Amino acid sequence: MRGRLDLLARGLSLRGLLVLRPVDAVWAPALRAAVAVAVPLVVLLAVDRLDLAAWAGFGAFNGLYARDEAYPARARVLAVVGAALVAVVAIGSAAGAAESVLLSSVTVGALAAAGTVLCAALRTGPPGALFLTFAGAASAAIPGELADVPQRAALTAAAAAAAWAVGMSGWLARPYAPERLAVARALDAVAALAGPGTPAPGARHRAALAVQHAWQRVGRLETRRRGGDAVAARLRPVVARAETALHEPPAPERASAIREAARALRQGGDAPALTPRPDEAAELEGWSVEGMYAAAGAPSRRRQLLALLRRPSALLEPAVLRVLVAVTLAGLLAHAVGLGQTYWAAVAAVAALQAPHAAAAVARGVQRSIGTAVGVLGAGLLLAVEPGAAAMVASIVALQLLAELYVARNYALAMLFITPLSLLLTEIGRHTGTGELVRDRLLDTVLGAGVAIVCTLALADRHASPRLQAALTTCRAAYDRAARPEPEQADVEQLAQRLLELRTAYDVAAGEPVADELPAEEVLDLERSGHELLAAYARRGR
Repeated sequence: MRGRLDLLARGLSLRGLLVLRPVDAVWAPALRAAVAVAVPLVVLLAVDRLDLAAWAGFGAFNGLYARDEAYPARARVLAVVGAALVAVVAIGSAAGAAESVLLSSVTVGALAAAGTVLCAALRTGPPGALFLTFAGAASAAIPGELADVPQRAALTAAAAAAAWAVGMSGWLARPYAPERLAVARALDAVAALAGPGTPAPGARHRAALAVQHAWQRVGRLETRRRGGDAVAARLRPVVARAETALHEPPAPERASAIREAARALRQGGDAPALTPRPDEAAELEGWSVEGMYAAAGAPSRRRQLLALLRRPSALLEPAVLRVLVAVTLAGLLAHAVGLGQTYWAAVAAVAALQAPHAAAAVARGVQRSIGTAVGVLGAGLLLAVEPGAAAMVASIVALQLLAELYVARNYALAMLFITPLSLLLTEIGRHTGTGELVRDRLLDTVLGAGVAIVCTLALADRHASPRLQAALTTCRAAYDRAARPEPEQADVEQLAQRLLELRTAYDVAAGEPVADELPAEEVLDLERSGHELLAAYARRGR
């Protein structure tokens, strides 16, 4: 009980509610998302069929995924997510045609759970299953018949295909921009450690993640045409140098040079020409895509999807079970208390639960409720003036742009734009009273977020602590191998990876409402010893 109360207190804290997190490279994906939603809506406006805007908008959600992925991976992820959007619209519409509250609620809950598993397998990151759930829940709620399902699915498919094309458009001008961005982010993360002062908590972990991510991105370049191997040959030594700097003592003059290299990569310039140090040369000589992925423990998305199809029990994992129960229960409760637009309760529940652990889910639920409370007032004012069709389309596009610009900076602030955006998108061609709409949107959101918080506290991940213990044992064994007088290069690389996994396991366990006492001191001592050992090898390789 104490663990649950502590977690609830952390989530309800308003500290950092309006803090803007530093982000980079947000304009390009934000513009793509705005264009993706603008294209189908402008077409519908031209043919005077904005009553079908919701389905086009659901397909345009495809443009919100894989925003920073390399283009070959982006093409595959957007294709799968686009197909999933069509599927949830068809299934949701069919369930809604039955006019059964129970059937619709259970169907939406199942779609949210399946979407959560799919997005985890695809490693989409944010927004996860949120927009898949939104599309399915709204399709079930908007009145229709079975005969309408093909038309809705076709509109969604057309808009998703257009969003795919918009998402891939940058490949023509800058085909390797995502890989350069990944390396630039790794350099910036490492520079934060090299600069003066004590690094912020978790900075080393974020830097290690960024370096690992850069290795994976550069690795995929080896299999690409149009000079991908040549670009990879320039980027690999830079990532190796970033990995070396990750374990070196702070040096402000080195931080400036690292940041300058990152700035050049972001602006489309060449990677700095580097002569590898002895340890870096040894690492690069034995470097391969397959070996890097094996060391990182990161199977391909295709393999993860195939494993998912063979393992339906993934729907019973704690994080997925929370989504299933919370989304289903939120929809049923919203209907039971007589609220309209009950699908917003389901959407609020799944939005809160698209978080890495329970503490983040509670905080996200609180942020969504506060952001919606303010955003719904702006939506009410906008709807009250009854803008024309063209103004509605322009408002949706502008709100989509603003939402994408701010969602990574501050989720509560982004809700100021997401709330009116979603209301306008689903209300074009419908005539729900403004006062009723605003009231239901607010109450549904608070109810859905509240249900998500309760389910988060009740359905704790009991395996988080055992996973942490296993990661601790594995990391200690890796440290012992790397601490031998003459360790293999693979032993050193394995230690770096195990330290990364240990920190991830600890963060997840610390965010769960479990009663177990976490071995925080053991984790910190092993991390400190491990990084000191890696730093010693970095100095030896000079």
